[in-house]
Amino acid sequence: MMDVLKIALGNHLVAADLPEALTSGLKDTFARDWALPADPDTRAPICTLLEAVAALAPNEGTIGQLASALVPILPKLVWVVDYPEHPVLKKRFGHAVLHVSPDLLIGCNILAAETDYPAHRHAADELYVPMTNGSTAYWQQTGQTRHVSPGEIIRHASREAHAMRTGAEPVLNLWVQFGEAPGGPTWFT
Repeated sequence: MMDVLKIALGNHLVAADLPEALTSGLKDTFARDWALPADPDTRAPICTLLEAVAALAPNEGTIGQLASALVPILPKLVWVVDYPEHPVLKKRFGHAVLHVSPDLLIGCNILAAETDYPAHRHAADELYVPMTNGSTAYWQQTGQTRHVSPGEIIRHASREAHAMRTGAEPVLNLWVQFGEAPGGPTWFT
């Protein structure tokens, strides 16, 4: 299962114009075995949306191949409440790690419908790949807001403020952090 996801993500990212720092790290990461966690945990509040985001995932093209590899493993992951003290995000956002290597952290997240994920920064560079209906997600980078589509690759540079707002449907995203301190702290701005 994880090998199918690894191949599908690799194929999707190869088509993009990625920075050399990520390309070299990906070669090493994709050469390694990926494994599902021994003890999945779907108790995070956001897990009530697993079926909803699965139903919203596309089924055509390279993004459809990637979605068909990711969706079946969603209930087999360890889901984390990232901000247990945040009044909104504690119940409306969560993530799961798919793979960790020395230079990269790869995971997925879900953001509930009608939710603002506030502007934040982190030291790591980050790529986001929306997996569900992008018409509900707006990304803010460097003061710009834009609509995104499933499969589009959004890059957040190190320490660049970025935010997201969902509309009537929840969103599922894949993400890759690389560079300085992948998985390190996040600062709301």
